[in-house]
Amino acid sequence: MSWTFTSTNAKEIGTLYLIFAVFAGMIGTAFSVLIRLELAAPGLQFLAGDHQLFNVIISAHALIMIFFMVNLLQARKRNNLILFKIYNVKFKKIRVCPKILGGKGLNLPTSANRVRFFSTASSVSGLAYEKLSNFYTIDNTFDNRKLILEYAKSKKGVYIFEVLNKNLYYVGSSINLYSRVCSYFMPSILSKADRRVLRYFNKYGFKDVKLSLYILDDKASIEDVLNLEKYYIDYYPKDNLLNIESIPGSGFHLPMSEEARNKLRKLRGQVFYAYDTNTKTLIFIFDSKQLAYDNINIDHRTLNNCLYEGNLYLNRFMFSLEPIKEFAYEALISLNELKTLIKEQRYTQKSIQFTSKKLYVENISNPSLNREFDSISQFANYVKGDRGTIRSYINHTKLYRGKWKITLIN
Repeated sequence: MSWTFTSTNAKEIGTLYLIFAVFAGMIGTAFSVLIRLELAAPGLQFLAGDHQLFNVIISAHALIMIFFMVNLLQARKRNNLILFKIYNVKFKKIRVCPKILGGKGLNLPTSANRVRFFSTASSVSGLAYEKLSNFYTIDNTFDNRKLILEYAKSKKGVYIFEVLNKNLYYVGSSINLYSRVCSYFMPSILSKADRRVLRYFNKYGFKDVKLSLYILDDKASIEDVLNLEKYYIDYYPKDNLLNIESIPGSGFHLPMSEEARNKLRKLRGQVFYAYDTNTKTLIFIFDSKQLAYDNINIDHRTLNNCLYEGNLYLNRFMFSLEPIKEFAYEALISLNELKTLIKEQRYTQKSIQFTSKKLYVENISNPSLNREFDSISQFANYVKGDRGTIRSYINHTKLYRGKWKITLIN
């Protein structure tokens, strides 16, 4: 029967489910017969008065019949149906599943089906694999952020960067995959962080880099996420990994437990971390968004853009819903010290803005929109335009977007 442990044939994998379930059913039936023989007549029969053993047999009978027989028979049908849907509906987004259990370039449905069997048979509840919801691979990662947003926003799971021409991999996990993955594209992080993977991307860019997303069910716990990350870290040869740590979640500051995080959310709101990109350190932990609104005078839209889109606040501070491994050092400061630091940064930003070019902009079709702008960036944000394009229309006879006349104020 060695073929069943290496084959990717769907029928043979289904046979594994059937054999395992039948074997479990035979054991459960034996326990059932023993229970009934013991209860067939008054007094002691076969267990010599060992009441604890009798209770154990009853519990074992229930667990084996429900989880190891009925559950596996249902899992066989459910997995085939789910994989059929993934294959037909989403296969355009999936090309190949990473080498699993010794396979070489296995197709997703068969390899995932085999992984599901072994994880289901070994722990019945399925571990992290049983909670896998979607699999995606994205080529040209840097230029396909819209796909990452579509697949991974507010999703938890594991991401793998694969450098195709060098056989290098980086494995990571997150409770917000979109925010976490896009943080690798930010120049402020690439140029200042010390992690090996970021130094690589800062030097070579994202050419020939493929991204694989393994998205877990929304009900999956942080432990499920870390277990799946650990699986892939252990799978790839260490010489081919850009990872430094072999233990997921390791570092100077670990994420809060899910129980503590949920408790704080109920009591105070959304917990998030504040990092200083100049010093590459964790400097403050906010108990809630409201604490930030009240003390650093940040607009809720600006804060959401920083948390969910990866923008820097005042071109210096990074806010994240979870610890960032690339900034592994802690230098926690008080709230008053944070307020002072942000105030100083605001003055720095204003001093930079004093050198900006002031514009007077006229709207030919609607003169009521005529106004002055303190900088090109301010006007670009106002019209949602590109600064480089706007510069080419300054003091030009040609109108920007056919209606804006832009004049530089000396």
